[in-house]
This record gives sequence, C-alpha cells and structure tokens, in this order.
Amino acid sequence: MSRGLVSQLLVISSLLLAPSAMSQEAVEPLRFRDDVKNSFIDAPGIATEIDIDVEGTIARTVVTQYFLNDTDAWQEGIYQFPLPDDAAVDSLTMMIGERRVIGFVTGKDEAKTIYETAKDEGQAAGLVDQKRPNLFKTSVANIPPRSLIAIEIAYQGHVALDDQLFSLRLPLAITPRYERIGEEQLRHLVTAADQPWAEEVMDRLALSGFEGGNNPVDLNISLRPGFSVDRIDSGSHDIETIARDDGEGFDITLARGISHGTRDFTLEWSAAPTAEPYEALYTEQLENGHYSHLLMMIPDADDGGPQAIRPKRQVTYIIDVSGSMDGPSIRQAKKALLLALDDLGADDLFNVIAFNDGYWTVFPNAVPADAERVEAAKGAVRGLNAGGGTEMMPPLIEALTEPESTDHLRQIVFITDGAVGNESQVASTIKKLAVNARFFAIGIGSAPNAHLMRHIAMAGRGAYSLIDDVNNVERELSAVLRKMTTPALTDLELVLPDGLQAEVIPERLPDLFAGEPISVAIKSAEPLTSLRIEGKRGDSPWETTLAIGEPRSIDGIGKIFARRKIQSLTFDGLGLSDESVKDEIVEVAIRHQIVSDHTSLVAVDEAILRPERQPLTQKRYDPTLPLGWQEDRLKALEAEAAYRKLKEQQLESGSDNAGSGQVLQIGLPQTADGFRLYLLAGLLLMLAGATLALVRGRPSHG
Repeated sequence: MSRGLVSQLLVISSLLLAPSAMSQEAVEPLRFRDDVKNSFIDAPGIATEIDIDVEGTIARTVVTQYFLNDTDAWQEGIYQFPLPDDAAVDSLTMMIGERRVIGFVTGKDEAKTIYETAKDEGQAAGLVDQKRPNLFKTSVANIPPRSLIAIEIAYQGHVALDDQLFSLRLPLAITPRYERIGEEQLRHLVTAADQPWAEEVMDRLALSGFEGGNNPVDLNISLRPGFSVDRIDSGSHDIETIARDDGEGFDITLARGISHGTRDFTLEWSAAPTAEPYEALYTEQLENGHYSHLLMMIPDADDGGPQAIRPKRQVTYIIDVSGSMDGPSIRQAKKALLLALDDLGADDLFNVIAFNDGYWTVFPNAVPADAERVEAAKGAVRGLNAGGGTEMMPPLIEALTEPESTDHLRQIVFITDGAVGNESQVASTIKKLAVNARFFAIGIGSAPNAHLMRHIAMAGRGAYSLIDDVNNVERELSAVLRKMTTPALTDLELVLPDGLQAEVIPERLPDLFAGEPISVAIKSAEPLTSLRIEGKRGDSPWETTLAIGEPRSIDGIGKIFARRKIQSLTFDGLGLSDESVKDEIVEVAIRHQIVSDHTSLVAVDEAILRPERQPLTQKRYDPTLPLGWQEDRLKALEAEAAYRKLKEQQLESGSDNAGSGQVLQIGLPQTADGFRLYLLAGLLLMLAGATLALVRGRPSHG
C-alpha cells in the first residue's frame, strides 16, 4: 500500500463524507478516471483486510470488511464471500466510529429474527450466515449516509501437509455457480419477495449472475512454523518475506501492497531436510474435556525393500468444458489430461468423457491403453473448447455405470473448476454409486471450488489436488498420479491408551495414499499419553507409535474439533433428511460458538441510528470474479437471463412488489463521524487507488 498517498486521500475522504450541498439530488457513486481506457472505475463499496497468524500447524485468521456508503441514502449492505471449507468461524465484531459491538452465535432462524428486528428499528446490525461450507454471507443493516461500517470476522483453521510440503490456501474470489432455478420460483420471486424462500433464491441468483466486484484485499501473515524452514513461496502472488528480529518466524505481505482478489492466495513452506517424519500434536483443555489435533506424516514405503508393483488400472477421465472453464482454466485442464494420458501403462484400460450441459465419450466403453487409442484420445482432447452450462450429474452417472474389469483397479479422475451449486447432490451420488471406484478430483482455475473437490474425494475414497497456475500443472498432477499408482495404507486404526474415553474425528480413518498425512481431531476425558496407529501396507501389517511427550497447548483446538465433527455429521447425512443430525449440529455449533449450516453470528448496536422517516435501500456487493473468467459467457447464464426477463415483464405491467433498487432522494442527517471514520475511509480510498494502478496495466499475479 502506498503510504505517500495518505494525506491527499484523507482530504478526498473528508470531501466524500462531508454533508452535501445538494442533498435532495440523486447521488452518484464516487469514481476514478482511467485515462488509459478512457473510462471510469468505481471506488470500491467494500474492501477487505486479512491478518493470519500461523503457529505450527494452527492458523488464526481475522477478516475485516469495510462497507462504504458514499450516497445520501441509508443502506443495507449484502456481500457473499469465500472462506476455507474447514474454517471454524467463531467471532463477529461490528465497528461503527468509536463503538465496537461484539456478536454471538445462535440458531440461524433466531439470528435472522434478531437482525431483521434491529434493521426495522433503525439499529446498526451485522449478520454472518454460512451459505455453503466454503461460502458465507455478511449482511449489514443501517449503514448511515456518507459513512463506513467495519465488520470483523475471525476463524480458526489449520495448515495442510502433503508430500512434506506445508500449505495455506485463502479463497479470495468466487467462481460463479451454475444452477437451474425453476421458472416458477423465479416468477414468484418477482411478485413475492417477502416469502421466506425468496432471499435464498436471490442469493443463488447473485452467485450465477454477478459481474465481478471491485473489492481490493490487503493481506498480512505472521508465520511461526516451529522448525527451521527450507523455503517459503507463493504460487499465486508476489510476496515479501521478512525474518522476525526475535528469530521466531517470518512476516509475510503482498509485494504490491494489495491484491485485486481475483485468485485464491496460496502459501507454501517446507522444513529443512530431516530424516524424521513430521508430527505435531496440539491440545486445549476446556470445561467439558481435553481437545487434541494431530497431524502426522507417514514414512515413505521406499525403505530399501522390494519396489511396489504398479497395479493394472481402469481409468475414466472426466473433463469439464463448460463456459466457466473458458480461458486459462481450459488450457490447464487440457494440459493436465494430456499428461495423465501419457502416464497410462500398457496394461491399463481407459476412457475420456467431456461435459458441459451435455456430455460425450471418446470411446463407447473403456479400451486398452495402446499407442493408437491413446493418441486418438489426445487428439480429441486437443480439440476441446469451453462453452455451455455445467451439468455434472449425467457424466458422473455414465462413468459410475461403465462396465468394470474385475482384474483392474477402478479409478475415476474428475477435472473441473466446480462451478455448480449442487455440491451435496454430486457428492451423494458418488457416495452411493462408487462401489469399487476411487475418485481423484483435480480443481482447476484461479478460484476452484475446493469444497466440492474435497467432497468428491471423501465420497469416492480418493484424493484431490488444486491447480491454479498453468505453470504448476505438471508438478501438481505428478503428485496425483503418484497417489493413483502407489499402494495406500489401508485398514487404519487409531489405538488409544486402555480405559481412555475419547471421540475421534474421523471415526474411521480413511485410506492414505503416498505423501498424505494422518490428520485427526480428538476429544478425551483425560489428556493423551500415547498413541499407536495400525494398518496394512499392501498385504503386510504396518504400525507406528507417536511419542507424545509434552504436547503444545494452544487456543482454538476445541473449535477445530467442533468444525470437523460438523463436517462429519454433514457428510454422513448426505442424501438424508434427518432432523436429529440437524439438532446435533446446532448443539455442537452453539456449545463451541461457531457458524454452521444451522447457526449464525449476529451483532446489534443498542443505539438507534436511522430516523423512522428515512427509508432503507439494499445494496448487493458483487464478489470478485476469478482471474480469466469470461464475462460474456457469465452474463448469458440461464438463471440470470430468466430472472431479468421476468423482472422486465413485471416492470412493464406497472406492479413491481420486489422494489426497484434505485438510489432514494433523501436529506442528509447532520451528524459527526469522527476522525477514525475518516481514517478508515482514507484506507478504503488508498486501496481503490492501488486497484486503479493495477487496472491500468501493471503486471500482477493477484
């Protein structure tokens, strides 16, 4: 961030927030001129600061969203944004000038009632809902004219470990979801916006029809890995890494100050070479028990013994060629698939299925991977182009019902950006039908749907990988191919000390492929003193013992356990309508004060801000489009087009009960906002200025 702009931007912000001499006129948003494109760019209505504190394998993240109202109308701001799907969101603080209002977790319906009541009474209120495990929505009611409200959200998470490489992934953009929303729902939505389900449909439409927001992101990371580091790198952004004076870690920032937020941020680091496998155990003692989080890397099978025999495989490759894959994503996907085809062995069987809103196969069924057929498949792949909708279910069912060879290992590779809204239906279908097949999901693009990739891998008892850079395709895919051809550790069991009462998540340990760690969350009546893990490597027994010693205590381990348990309950309940599962999720979420499908965070300021006579307008802030997204295809999405057509018809008939969304012409209340508000507005405008500089042609990964 360019600190030299502070003084002049504070002057601009004071002009922005000063009372208007023409308060009865409709107010245009603040805009900056882009001389290169001979056009204007809107100042961001929302900007985000993210601070991440990594200690060992535990990460604490604080996300601060600044909602700027630069009009003369009172506003309600609504913004959908991505978070990691394993994030335990547990804190909400609303900042209005000098006031800080702390939120709390309660049932989703109750939180909504509290928020709506406060909104109607003119109180400032904030609400954070989980729309999907990796998609959240912030609603902010009664943002005063010419002012700014900050919403601070915090969550607990953990670091990933794979092939001795530690990594952190922070979603910044949302890949729009393709959904078929019924025309009857849309028709009712236009005339009955007050119906309980109308808001949900509007949220879904917003994710299939947004044009991409101007939402700059500032990011700071404090990394204390707990060991000597070999390297620190980001494959997504240029970063600056500074060793801390106390020798305890590193401070990491974006090299260019801010990011467009058009691609997910990734950070990777590795330990200095060591002969010992990595293991970490963190604990937290709460009133209702002892919580532990274990991350442990299993030693490689290559210990001087006989080499593992590569199994004969029957592999079906499914590649997404829908409109959302246009641009860099389809190039990455095709490169990955061509490399995978080169990895086929002479004894393997294979087929390729491509899909958008239809699907087609290269061969009627799986065929031997001889040179002629592999080359024919590669020719078909090279000719693929992206376009159309994203209908995943038909090609999935085609692959799952393909005749199987009894003497081949059945594997399905799914290459997609995951731009669909029916993730649970996809995972449920795989869980039911993938009897002998193992699924390997490869997420493509600058902001892939990581939750769907994880869900596919869990349902299909396989693994997943995310490829967000065409330059990383070979490295990332080689790790997936190694897992597909290397025997896994199977029949794994965590053996606890005799007599210890404990709950382990996951209850049944999954099979592990090469390079994957064991990761479990544990709640026990007493502290852990020892752990043993037993299983099979191939047909041979295998076991390892963890010498616990003195585990490291850290806050938030209980919340990680709770989030893991909710994920487990949700996955176990796929395709079911079980109220007892919902009740258990609510009980766990409220006890640990975290957001879930059925609980929300809500905060209400006791002060009454909006005068009763002043109306409230609603503003939906568009999430940021991923890098490489083709907007012309986005605008042609079926749901958005259907809604706009129905809306236009309703307006022509002269009876629009859903509201017009225009800026209201109202007077400006004479209130003082305070220096901190000007400072925050200055920050927001600095971010806007830096965004403009990036838009005007500076090269950037972000």
